[in-house]
Amino acid sequence: MRSIASPRSRLRKNAHAYVDSKDQRIVGEAIKLFGESPIIWRTGSGNHAMAFRYNGEACKVRAVPELNIGVLGSGLAVAPPSMGSTGRYEFLRGGLADLDRLPIARSIKVEQPKAQGESSDKIRKGERNNALFRYALEQAHYVDDLDALIDVVRTRNMDCEPPLLDIEVVSIATSVSRYQEESRNFGGRGRALVVSNADYQRLRKEGGAGAALLYCDLRSQHWGRDFVLAKAMAASMRWGVPRWRAARDALVELGFIQWVHPGGKGPHDPPIFRWA
Repeated sequence: MRSIASPRSRLRKNAHAYVDSKDQRIVGEAIKLFGESPIIWRTGSGNHAMAFRYNGEACKVRAVPELNIGVLGSGLAVAPPSMGSTGRYEFLRGGLADLDRLPIARSIKVEQPKAQGESSDKIRKGERNNALFRYALEQAHYVDDLDALIDVVRTRNMDCEPPLLDIEVVSIATSVSRYQEESRNFGGRGRALVVSNADYQRLRKEGGAGAALLYCDLRSQHWGRDFVLAKAMAASMRWGVPRWRAARDALVELGFIQWVHPGGKGPHDPPIFRWA
């Protein structure tokens, strides 16, 4: 079970199987795979989790993808009686008093230490923000809510040398959660939307929310090539032309895109841009 910051429940040095389903039959399949646990809880949105004693497991959000079952080892996890963004977590079996009698999950692969000279999964200084942001984009599809996403990113932050401050981790997870809620997260599904947290924060601060949204929309559709950026796009985004033009001009002024061809007067000669 991964632990939680006060005032929520604090559960350390354990592992848990996370069942991304409200279906009790999937919980039954998880029990067949990992064994019985004295602790089962329901998450804020109605999904499930089972607790086991930590035995070297890594964080693997899609350990059994066909059943939407993940394994979260060490680090942090949201558990009862926490109040998440979608509802309160509650125990369905057992409680905090049962932590001392947790079994080891029988089917979770134990991580073996790397041999000397073998490549490391550590994230070096200078790569930490972007690496955690991309990781959060990938994992946001599978976690229950913002609290769970923060916990997953905190666990990955342990691989940073040195780890980022917790306030930075929370900021990254919150930004990605906003992407997910607005259906703008393309990371981890097909071609990844590569937008660094630093770029996103700069766009929000200096260009406004419209510039940040237009940038993400363009990134999801265009990569490594010139592209058309005409005012007809405003209608597809359900924006007025003035809002769309202000967002476009902000991207130019901030150096994210640049003009290639200004375009003519007719629809057959549109403006063309490229990534700066």
